[in-house]
Amino acid sequence: MQVKTFKSCNAIEAKEWDSILTDRDIFHTHRFLKSVEFSQVENATYQFIMFYKEEQLVGSAVLSIFTIALDLLVPNHSLFDWVKKIGPNFFKVKVCFCGTPISAGHRNLIITDATSYEEILPILNQCSIQFSKSNNCSTIIFKEFFNEQVVKMESIMTQLGYFKGYSLPYLQLPIRWKTFETYQNDMRSSYRHQFKKSWLKINAGNDKENNAPIITISSPLNYNYQEFYTLYSAVMSRAKVRLELLNEQFFKQAFENMGDEILLVSLTQNNKNIATHFLVKHGEELTFAWAGKPNATNEFDDYFNLMAAMVAYAINNDYKVLNFGQTANYTKQRLGAQPLQLNLFFKSRSWLWHQLIKLLKKEIFPKVALPHIKVFK
Repeated sequence: MQVKTFKSCNAIEAKEWDSILTDRDIFHTHRFLKSVEFSQVENATYQFIMFYKEEQLVGSAVLSIFTIALDLLVPNHSLFDWVKKIGPNFFKVKVCFCGTPISAGHRNLIITDATSYEEILPILNQCSIQFSKSNNCSTIIFKEFFNEQVVKMESIMTQLGYFKGYSLPYLQLPIRWKTFETYQNDMRSSYRHQFKKSWLKINAGNDKENNAPIITISSPLNYNYQEFYTLYSAVMSRAKVRLELLNEQFFKQAFENMGDEILLVSLTQNNKNIATHFLVKHGEELTFAWAGKPNATNEFDDYFNLMAAMVAYAINNDYKVLNFGQTANYTKQRLGAQPLQLNLFFKSRSWLWHQLIKLLKKEIFPKVALPHIKVFK
């Protein structure tokens, strides 16, 4: 196995990096990683790794180092509140991630059929250790993996000294309807009633004499990235749980590097933007990435209705899967989305810190069990 490491994706030929990716790996493409790196999201430091076997690229990974709050997902836990009173920065840790600062439920480690996890993971572990040492960092986290990858990884990662934790559930809706009408009719009566009650708040906009808001769909060519950043920042300022904080430069880079793959779904009234959702198109999948909204009012059930509009767009344009992401679970479940478990692997080069986090892993990396909701008949 030959390994090449790079400090910047600029040193890598985009065509070669992307050559082993599938449509689902949009957030691991050279163009997306370039957008993240050169916008300096979270001021992260990067290492890009490429694995070769007989001169053929068989795997790739991104390492990034930045500071996070490990208690992020459980901000109201009484134990952590007590600890933070004693040491406000106790849970703020510099972490070496196998992954980027952005959490989109995507693969951060690509391994082709030409090789195996047994070959690559020990090498990647050594790369992570050396990278973390050189950046004065002792904590290493591999994120985020669906169960299908965990089955292949867990025993190897355990042998390498990691333990498994959980990330927030990921909501996904397989598209199996031919029309938006059949999708609605397939709902059980209680959910269909809720759906139509919300949908009517904007659907009346089809009547030109009515002042109800309407759905508009734009490409980056017809949408200003600064406007979306302003709306996104307003949402982040109100968020109780924040997976990451993106900057204006990221959206500028994304609009420039990924324009054909971006879709902006907005709710507007009298040319005023009430809310916008940022989507990414990739192959037969459509992924909701970020929301933008200037205030917390919900007069038109705008979050729910924009989600519903995304479902309509996915159905009408023959997408097979609509990925909803990791927050606002109940709203997405009401639309039929099903939760998938996302996992991570943790290790610290500090024995004491490793044992402490392992002891608290159920609190720091809890398994969130969402209630089962039967939306469809």
